[in-house]
Amino acid sequence: EGKVPLLKPDGTYYPSVMDPVKGIWWTDPEGKMILEPGVTSNYYTNGTRLYAVWPAYDLEFVGNKPSGTSMPLSGSTTGIGDVDPTKGAVLPPCGFKLKNYVFTGWNTKADGSGNTYQPGETVTERIPESGRTVYLYAMWEPVKYSVVYDPGEGEGTRTSRKYTFDKNGVL
Repeated sequence: EGKVPLLKPDGTYYPSVMDPVKGIWWTDPEGKMILEPGVTSNYYTNGTRLYAVWPAYDLEFVGNKPSGTSMPLSGSTTGIGDVDPTKGAVLPPCGFKLKNYVFTGWNTKADGSGNTYQPGETVTERIPESGRTVYLYAMWEPVKYSVVYDPGEGEGTRTSRKYTFDKNGVL
């Protein structure tokens, strides 16, 4: 148990992926013959080709409001069910709204350290260990703006400074 009944050339076993969350090794690309746990390694001949068959998954979208922002998050993006991992799913536009922030894409990690995708791209993620749902998190950048100081008819010169929304700045 825990080993697929075929040896790799280095003498180790192919990993077992009999768990329905992770996928299954098949001996046929159409999924007609499954490798069963407990079958001896000589059941299949040397050179048998293995095909990874991954189960369908659901995509859920998370608004992912940046910490420290003073603005409320609104809206939603409808999830996509039963995504075929060999074909993937085309990502929708972001339906979340965050005033004074610009949506920059979807990411597989809330902190932005995962895979990044844009609306209209096709995503083909593997199912995480925790279940059959892949979460994509909205990524946000605060709006940058300039303030122009114009002395009008007074003394001094016209100057401008750049600021970022939700960041402290000196006037």
